[in-house]
Amino acid sequence: MGNTAEMVQQAKIIARATSSLVHGIKLEAESQNDSESQTKLLGAAKQLADATARMVEAAKAAAMNPNDEQCQLALQQTTEDLRQAANNATSENMKAKLMTKLQENAKIATAASTQLLAAANGAERCNGNPASQEALMSQCKMLGDAISKLVGAINAHSNDPNSDSGQLNLVQCAQQFIAPATRCVSAAKAAVPHVTDQAAALQLANFSKSAASALVNLRNAANRAGESFTALNVDNALDLLANVKGNLKDVERSVAEGTIKPLPRETSGSDGLVEPTPESCTADLYGASKQVGSSMVQLLTAANQGNANYTGIAARETANHLGDLIGAVRGICACTDDRNDQNVVIDNAKDVLDEAQRMMEYSKVLLNNPDSGDAVKNLHEANKAVSNAIHNLLNSLPGQKDVDSAIKEIARASVAITDSQFPPTKGESLADLQNAVSEDAAKLNQVSSELVAASRVSPEDLAVVANNFATVYGNCINHSMQLAGATKDAELQSEVIIQLKNCQTASNKLLSLSKLCVADPTTPHLKNNLTQSARSLTDSINNLLNACTSSVPGQKECDNAIRNLETLNNSLQDPSVPVSNENFFDCIEAVVDNQRILEDNLKQLPTLAKANDRKQFASSIDEINDALTALSHAAAQTAYLVGVSDPNSTAATPGIVDPDLYNDAHKAISSAIEKLTQPDLTQQEVLAAATQIAQHTSKLCNACKAASQKCDNPVAKRHFVQCAKDVANSTAQLVKSIKALATKLTPENREACREAATPLLVSVEHLRDFALSPEFAPVPAKISPEGKAGQQCMIDAGNKLTSTSTKLLQFSRSLALNPNDGTNMQLLITQAKSVSNAVKDLLEQVKQNVPGQKPCDQAMEKLKSAQTEMEQAAISATAGQLKPQEATNLQGYQTQLESATMEIKDLIEPLAESAKSHPEKLGHNVATLSLYFDPVSRATIGAASKLTDMDRQQDLFSQARTLMEAMSDMLATSKDCGGNPNATALHPKLEENVEAVNEAISDLRLTIEMSPESGLSTSLLESIAKSRNALNDPVEESDSVPVMAQHEAILNSARAIAGASQDMVGKASLNPDALSDLAQKISEEYESLVENVRKCADSQGTEPLKDATDKLANPCSELVKTSAVVQSNPKDTISRRELSEHAKGVAKGVHAILQSLQQSSQGTQACIDTINSIVGITGDLETMQMFARTGALENTGEPFSNHRENILGTAKKLVENTKQLVAGAAADQGQLKEAALAAQKTISDLADAVKRGAGALSIDDVETQVMLLNACMDVAKALSNLIDSTKDACGKSSEDPSMDRLKSSAKEMVQSVSSLLKTVKSAEDKASRGTRALEIAVDAVSNDIKSLDNAASGAVGATPEDLIRAAKEITLATTKAVAAGNTAKQDDIAAAGNMGRKAITDMLNTCKGASVNAESEALKLKVLQAGRSTSMAYRDMLEYMCESLSGGQPENNQLIEYSKKIAESVKNLIGCAEELKSGADWVNPDDPNVIAENELLNAAASIEAAAKKLSLLQPRKKSAKVDENLNFEGQILEAAKAIAAATSALVRVASATQRELARQGKVTASNLDKESIWSEGLVGAARMVAAATSTLCEAANAAVQGNASEEKLIASAKGVANSTAQLLMACMVKADQHSENAQRLQTAGNKVKKAADVLVKAAQSAAVFDEQEVEVRVQSSAVYAMAAELQAQEEILRRERELEQARKQLAKIRHAQTYSFKKLQDNQDT
Repeated sequence: MGNTAEMVQQAKIIARATSSLVHGIKLEAESQNDSESQTKLLGAAKQLADATARMVEAAKAAAMNPNDEQCQLALQQTTEDLRQAANNATSENMKAKLMTKLQENAKIATAASTQLLAAANGAERCNGNPASQEALMSQCKMLGDAISKLVGAINAHSNDPNSDSGQLNLVQCAQQFIAPATRCVSAAKAAVPHVTDQAAALQLANFSKSAASALVNLRNAANRAGESFTALNVDNALDLLANVKGNLKDVERSVAEGTIKPLPRETSGSDGLVEPTPESCTADLYGASKQVGSSMVQLLTAANQGNANYTGIAARETANHLGDLIGAVRGICACTDDRNDQNVVIDNAKDVLDEAQRMMEYSKVLLNNPDSGDAVKNLHEANKAVSNAIHNLLNSLPGQKDVDSAIKEIARASVAITDSQFPPTKGESLADLQNAVSEDAAKLNQVSSELVAASRVSPEDLAVVANNFATVYGNCINHSMQLAGATKDAELQSEVIIQLKNCQTASNKLLSLSKLCVADPTTPHLKNNLTQSARSLTDSINNLLNACTSSVPGQKECDNAIRNLETLNNSLQDPSVPVSNENFFDCIEAVVDNQRILEDNLKQLPTLAKANDRKQFASSIDEINDALTALSHAAAQTAYLVGVSDPNSTAATPGIVDPDLYNDAHKAISSAIEKLTQPDLTQQEVLAAATQIAQHTSKLCNACKAASQKCDNPVAKRHFVQCAKDVANSTAQLVKSIKALATKLTPENREACREAATPLLVSVEHLRDFALSPEFAPVPAKISPEGKAGQQCMIDAGNKLTSTSTKLLQFSRSLALNPNDGTNMQLLITQAKSVSNAVKDLLEQVKQNVPGQKPCDQAMEKLKSAQTEMEQAAISATAGQLKPQEATNLQGYQTQLESATMEIKDLIEPLAESAKSHPEKLGHNVATLSLYFDPVSRATIGAASKLTDMDRQQDLFSQARTLMEAMSDMLATSKDCGGNPNATALHPKLEENVEAVNEAISDLRLTIEMSPESGLSTSLLESIAKSRNALNDPVEESDSVPVMAQHEAILNSARAIAGASQDMVGKASLNPDALSDLAQKISEEYESLVENVRKCADSQGTEPLKDATDKLANPCSELVKTSAVVQSNPKDTISRRELSEHAKGVAKGVHAILQSLQQSSQGTQACIDTINSIVGITGDLETMQMFARTGALENTGEPFSNHRENILGTAKKLVENTKQLVAGAAADQGQLKEAALAAQKTISDLADAVKRGAGALSIDDVETQVMLLNACMDVAKALSNLIDSTKDACGKSSEDPSMDRLKSSAKEMVQSVSSLLKTVKSAEDKASRGTRALEIAVDAVSNDIKSLDNAASGAVGATPEDLIRAAKEITLATTKAVAAGNTAKQDDIAAAGNMGRKAITDMLNTCKGASVNAESEALKLKVLQAGRSTSMAYRDMLEYMCESLSGGQPENNQLIEYSKKIAESVKNLIGCAEELKSGADWVNPDDPNVIAENELLNAAASIEAAAKKLSLLQPRKKSAKVDENLNFEGQILEAAKAIAAATSALVRVASATQRELARQGKVTASNLDKESIWSEGLVGAARMVAAATSTLCEAANAAVQGNASEEKLIASAKGVANSTAQLLMACMVKADQHSENAQRLQTAGNKVKKAADVLVKAAQSAAVFDEQEVEVRVQSSAVYAMAAELQAQEEILRRERELEQARKQLAKIRHAQTYSFKKLQDNQDT
């Protein structure tokens, strides 16, 4: 519950504010003259007052019952109602203000765009680049159309500001205006460098900037105004539809009067207005019909979902598209003289409009009554009626009817096939019928090629060919059926019927596609489908002839190949579409490979014919056919790539969707559903149909997901997702029915399947119609005349190949009939040479026409010319003879140079990408890049001519020269790469060239921007404006980035901007030259800020952040402008004051961003805080568990039953928190924060309750305590994972992968809580204690295995030795588990389960940590796999024990088998640990040699540390009274330092000696007992040396500090000497006396002894240790004298006793040392 007092206080504030609002509304109502407006305002005021009264009552109830949760909920609800009422009351006013602002911005945008059009027209005469001017004028035409529409919408809104239709029209026109205007601005900026006239260039640049700024404001105003239309009415769309109907009536009247005339229209390919043609009008009608179908599907979906807003939008779009459709109908009627055809088209168009109106009306009914089943049914029926009406309209077009008649004729001719009716012969023989079938098949194949060609010409030509096709098809069917009937062979008859059905299917598809292709020639995939359909018909004809005719082997193969070549000619006639996905170099490889295959078979054909090997001869013909097919495809594909690679051509642009995929899926699903409804279906056929449906629906869902990610339109994006959901849901329902049908083939189940299939068919049809919208369709390629000329060589080579191959196959056919015909043999050999030469010619043409090579040569020549011109100018500048250029001023030249270099920078990356793998794009990119060579050269020369400083002139020329040279190198490398993806060796060089060009551009631009003459360049302002414009652009798909990382980047960028703005204020007076760097930083950081804000666009609550970022652009721009002024005139106090004010504005903007960021990430931050809190809770539980294992857990003395219910209740509450967390992922940040904090409190309470419960258990129930704590730890870890998943999934779509992780984490959380509940309930049940511990262990091990792949979460820096120790713990745990299984005692089993769980967890963590340091990825994976295998083997054993205990006692033999598997896994794990360290670097941590070496090194380290401490000591300062000749401290320090250095060297040598012994084999690990004794002696000696040295340091320190002790210092020095002797003795036991290490060891020992002697002598001779005589004063009193004497004797006795004790202790120590060394010596002797 919340803070009731605070809630009531806020309610009072709201009540006062609403009271003022009600009063203001009433005053507004009184000032209105319109009674309707008064009524509306007074009604809104009344609703607001009533809502306020209800909130006040709820606030009073909450104040009276502060702890009542229901009262608080009631207060929240009434407050929400009040907020809604306030929005409703003020919505009209806000909407009016937004529309007014939109209208103002629209006027400004149209004015700026009109100026831009005028500037573009003015620049046409002086633009040196015709291509850029053509692109600019093309965009200007589109912008002109958009301006006309927007101006019309502005005028309509001005005439009737309160019209919803006018307001919506203005919003939509404004939104549609932005895209063409933006493209026109970009084209204008690209054209500026090529405009030679100063005034025209400056005008074009200025107007493009003003237009860009106006577009930014227009976009923001349009978006905000569009948000105000929350409930768009379908009535607006009906009004528009009524206008469309009126237009159709006008068309009908004009047709009746005979006055209709075609209206000229403007096309993108012409310079003015052109007359429409039947083909263009037909294409327009098809395009409009697709748009209508797509918008109808959106209308249907939105109405079914009850979304009134999107329903209104879809209805309005449908009405607009219907208007376009009627416009196309008018054009068709105007281009047709047949009155009957005109009337038929108009009548069908009326049906379309009527059915569309009916559908819109039904959508209104459904919105008003969403639960009405009749309304849904009527809406779906109306949608089908619209589709049928559109279909009838398209089929009624002139030219389409003839194709439909041909399809019907084919259906009539195919009746005999369906009924298996074999017509009688007319006396023909079987041979005559075979010849007739062969002739008909050849004609049918020929006319199919003619059909493909006619579909590319006109509907009239297609109609003639279609009629001929139907006639030839009928003859072929008749003769084939006569032949089949004459044979009387049932098997042959069945085969003929099958092949004829295939021919019928292929013919229908060919005719249908030809009809679509002639009506819509711009759709690229139709041409490919048409060609493939023709080939499919050829294959069917070949199969038919194989069944109907009998011939010698080789003859049929030759005939099939000839017909195949006739079909292949179609792809070479118009290579304007790709025939495959292969690139140019794949085609070259295909030509080379198939050339070899073809030549091999051509060589052996004559030999096979002479040998009369007909079977092999036929096989060789098939291989030749396949090779020729591949060569023809390669020729067509290379011709297409050469055509589109021409710089003047336009390559095809892939669409958002693949139309073929949706069409094929629809056909396959429909076919499978049709099979399911057949009564004689078998179970196997049912399953096959179900599989087919599942496969294609899965493809559709995946395609929808991909399309939604590519689509920019949010409505379409949402619709794709919804369509995928509809298909998935209906598929799931159908699959259930199919399972029932497969189980029992009954009529009822069949009927259920049919009913369940209907929704799926509807969903698939709707999805197909929506996906086929032109909005998502690909854009076909446009090949220029130059490109077509380049294609001709490949086309000629391909045609030559097919023609020579056809003759070759004809000679081969004759030779197959008569192998002994010498003339045909000679002709075959001659023709084979011709075919071989044709293939060689094709290969040569392909290699000579690699795309991009010629443009690269041309660009390098152009670059060389620009360099020469610039070099000549540089020479003139050096001689002081460079004349100033008068075309423009310095700023103008700098602007041109900046624009040109910016365009070059944008082109570098695409050029490099095309040079790597896209040769067809290389020419375009190179040609575009070359357009900027001359502008760079001219601008550089002009800018240099305006500079007075010769050094700065040379710097500018030098940097421009560097840029030219870098571009030259890049062009050369790009040419060498050529777009070949296999030329990977050149790719690194190309990347270096790209980097060099970018660096040169950056240096040149920086020089321009830092120019004192120009101050700070406007490019920074353009960069800020460009970044601001990109704020609302869609984000490309990339690797997912955590939300907090994005927020951190936003925070850093905002802080950097604020810091740079504040630095500007300080640098303005101290260092004005630094302002340019700070301005550059602000521009770069703002760009980074926008980029990161865009990445957060999918998260919830980011709109305020985007608004704050957008508003920050203005103060940043003003600050950059003012900094340029200040830098040019630092003493201008007014400018400096303005700079300070703008810096404050930037600070305020940054503050707004930080506030928005904090608000938008409060839930995420709460999740992070909760996770950190859970880490602490887990640590407390682990500590508690450690005490429990040792039996030290304090018993509370309470029974466990007192805590059970508390634990259970808290755990159940945690489950509710889990639900809130999962729901919080789809909610806002505030709800997520509440859910996270609630979960944090609950898990803390649960941990406390579990700890108290564990303390209440008996001290004998240690394992139960551990088990209970383990279960709570599992819950805490699962909650941490859930919160982390919730944090990542917050604000994401349901299809995002993070949602799957969230679901998995929620499931794991519920399982862990359930496990805890079971553990709590069985805590005092000793009979099930062990089983429960095993279950918990199994779950914990399973979870640990799942998280094993996340190696980052493991222990960092784990060593192989740690892994070996962890593996040994597994062995111990296994032994304990086997023993527990044998005893079957619950306590033992519980202990084994707890121990095994801990061992596995520690091992996996160590495994992850050790794998991080693996030398290779393979070794890392091997280590992780070994850990996984060991864990799984152990888990299997625990599962077996758990299952066996429920039925008795586990079998000993089985447990032993499991333990063997674990042992094997542990062995592999240890082997992996050995591999982690290569060679001699790996050691056994238990080897005594290793222990000894480590201890020696530790001792050396200790001694070195002591020596370092000695080096830091200095003699204390002497007082004035001390003898100056006394240098005791210096002597002591020097001697102590010498001892420390000598002992350090000694220990190091001892360590080296020990390693030498190990290498020599004198010390091994084979006999651990003996070696460990020697090692212990060596280690002890080393430790004694270290301890003695440390004591010496302490004594020396005391001496320096003035606390001198002669005994301690001398004893310490002697102790070092004695311990050194013992270390020498221990090392020399096994060492070679004459080895180098042994001699070094002896030398080091002597140095230690000498240093110790020096120290002892210095101490003994030091005066500071001389004992001072103590003056004793004896009292005259005898009593006092006696007391003093007794006291002195007592002191003597005490000190004698202490001396005796010290001597005894020393004797014991020496005795022990002697015994140890004797034992060591004895061991060596044995």
